[in-house]
Amino acid sequence: MIALALPYAALFFLGLLAGIEVLVMFGLRGPLKVLPVEPQIVMRQALVRRLRIVVPLVALTPVALSIATTVRAFSMLRGYGLGCIVVWLLATFFGTVPINKALLAWHAEALPADWQAKIRTWERLDTVRMFTAIGAFALFLAADVPKS
Repeated sequence: MIALALPYAALFFLGLLAGIEVLVMFGLRGPLKVLPVEPQIVMRQALVRRLRIVVPLVALTPVALSIATTVRAFSMLRGYGLGCIVVWLLATFFGTVPINKALLAWHAEALPADWQAKIRTWERLDTVRMFTAIGAFALFLAADVPKS
């Protein structure tokens, strides 16, 4: 029974991860930019503090379920989907996470000279994360479409 539910659970959590990434890109990034600098930094810090608890739970679950699903029933589509997940993980742990950690130490009234460059780098990495999360979801979904 669990083996039958595994691909559906993986799809559910991959869809949730992709949805969060789309929300961050299109729902948060634009509005943050219209804020004055000090409130923008304070808001970014608040988001990092909140999401650094939620995102690992939402992210590691589909990673584990996707690996288990692929091991149970390998297909090229699932293999490519895992490739997307690996890129997402790399962009996260070696890209956005270090920037987020640095951002938490910033003082809104005395920002580092390169703060805008760091935000632009974070946004580029976040774009990679969004597309790889969507790609993983689409590839796993395509792998589970019944063949007629």
